[in-house]
Amino acid sequence: MADIDKIKGWLVYDNEGAKRNEWFINHILALSKKHNLNIQFKIMESAHSIPNNIDFPDFAIVRTINPSLTAALEARGIRCFNNAKTSFIANDKYKTYLFCKSLGIDVMPTERVINDTPPTFTPPYVLKSVAGHGGSEVFLVKNNIDFPSVIKNLEDKSVIAQPLCSIPGMDMRVYVLAGEVALSVLRRSEKDFRSNFSLGGTASIVECTPYQKDIINKLYNSLSFDFVGIDFIFNDGEWILNEIEDVVGTRMIYNYTSIDIVDKWLTHISHIMNYK
Repeated sequence: MADIDKIKGWLVYDNEGAKRNEWFINHILALSKKHNLNIQFKIMESAHSIPNNIDFPDFAIVRTINPSLTAALEARGIRCFNNAKTSFIANDKYKTYLFCKSLGIDVMPTERVINDTPPTFTPPYVLKSVAGHGGSEVFLVKNNIDFPSVIKNLEDKSVIAQPLCSIPGMDMRVYVLAGEVALSVLRRSEKDFRSNFSLGGTASIVECTPYQKDIINKLYNSLSFDFVGIDFIFNDGEWILNEIEDVVGTRMIYNYTSIDIVDKWLTHISHIMNYK
């Protein structure tokens, strides 16, 4: 068992993320004392930002979307929350699609868009950059005549296409902590085919289905993530996995519930590190 008083960690953000999440950062640092964790805040833009010739921490809470950075931290013996495997798969929508298919998890049909050639899907369909987040870099193509103008929005991006689900503007975000469902939120938008809370959608607390829990268990058993969001869209009468959010936002949790997810998250981290 580790000496918990000596457990040191880094809270890792990039500059842009740090500016947007000041409250969240301060909340983590304040609660870390309660859990006897010595956490230092670090700005890192890439693996090259990792300092040399220092005592590395025991763990890192990585809140920047940079799989190579997470992998570089792990290579130095640092336990990362979430791990590099989760980061590499969750932050690439095409890798997520292939990974879920390999596990037998139903996902929307997906094609890579190559050389700005329209996909084989009959419109309407959705174009997404593989690395977009929060509903950004997601566009609806209503007919193939519009394809050239829409694809220009994703210039120089790696792009996938998917059919539009049967009920656009609605999805379910399931927050999963240590393999257990912490909260499920139904998101809706009356104005947009995207239901993201950050884009003005509404949210309500719901229970996820046994089918969704089975999918979550399959993902957890394969990825061993610590804290993620798993998004489902509704298509032809069933919830279909859409995305895995590695650096998952928590605004809906704090806006709609009394759950202090940071407190629960740090409890998990303390337990993991104390018995490492």
